[in-house]
Amino acid sequence: MSCNGEDMTASRPTITVLIPAFNEEENIGAALDALFRQTVRVQRVIVIDDCSTDRTAELCGAYSVEVVRTPHNRGSKAKALNYVLPLCDSDLIMVLDADAVMSPDYVERLLPEFGDRNVSVAAGCVLSKNTQTRAERGRSIEWLIASYFYRPIQNITNASLVIPGCATLYRLDCLREDDGWTSHTVCEDIDYTWTTQLRGHRAVYVSRAIVWTVDPRTGSAMGRQEFRWLSSMFQSTRLHWRELWRKPLLALQVVLLLLGSLLIVPYWTVPVILVLVFHSPWLWTIVGGLALQALVVFGILSFAIVSLRLKPARVLARVPFWWFYTWTYVAWYSLRAMVTELALVPLGYSEGMTVFKKGVVRESERARV
Repeated sequence: MSCNGEDMTASRPTITVLIPAFNEEENIGAALDALFRQTVRVQRVIVIDDCSTDRTAELCGAYSVEVVRTPHNRGSKAKALNYVLPLCDSDLIMVLDADAVMSPDYVERLLPEFGDRNVSVAAGCVLSKNTQTRAERGRSIEWLIASYFYRPIQNITNASLVIPGCATLYRLDCLREDDGWTSHTVCEDIDYTWTTQLRGHRAVYVSRAIVWTVDPRTGSAMGRQEFRWLSSMFQSTRLHWRELWRKPLLALQVVLLLLGSLLIVPYWTVPVILVLVFHSPWLWTIVGGLALQALVVFGILSFAIVSLRLKPARVLARVPFWWFYTWTYVAWYSLRAMVTELALVPLGYSEGMTVFKKGVVRESERARV
């Protein structure tokens, strides 16, 4: 079977699940419980213990899984995955984060996408598992907006910026064709999404497949995670910019991302200009700007609320937290990542982000939040 080969719906494909884990004793049990409740049975589960110092491997002993311990910490998710890729011989590979909890029909909803011989990777809708802290509430809105606005549009246009890597299904032959997951960037899912599309394959988003993930619980932790994501996005831009012309709609997405980062500072100066230059009443200027944003956001969220049968009041109450974190942490780290990866690195003034930094605070730290 080549990467553009077998129709996976003609016969039940075999699936190997890879779970990279480093000190995940607080989360991996829930992830494995959900995995073994799937309506579609997987043939093999490999937990990659990346030199954990806690009870991760011990807890996995209660499940029908293989535990492979790396000889030393690999330093990134991509390197941990590539360490065990030669051991795999199934039709499909699922990569599952150790803190991700899939809905029971998650795998079942992804499988039909591989009836298209050109599909190399597919993933579902990511939602927040916890919404107790301010950061978690803000991130929960970010996930809803991404899942019910950006990703459906990108999926329709066949130009996805990222297929989320927390619960992702890959064709094994395509992975081997691409030499596994790249270590050139700090987020393997972003770079693989771009690479496989630029090679003519499809990366598919399935909105009805739901997975819940553990989000950062503090502003500082969320900032580290956002900086890693955005750095990887701009690293991929630096690596692939010569090829993007082959995928015009993906190139357009990248241009919009760059413009968004560049216009953050000018955006904040607009109200000041309106008040000082055009003598617009400051109160109405602020209220009008917020009202316009609210109208757009509430329109997107209303679709998510109906689709997921969420409680409107609870969702809308989280919007102020999303707004605050978007226009502070995300705005700052977006601009910083762009300048670092697209200006300072090429000029030789910085090495950029080279070390994987997971921006999640452990359960034991929740009391400090």
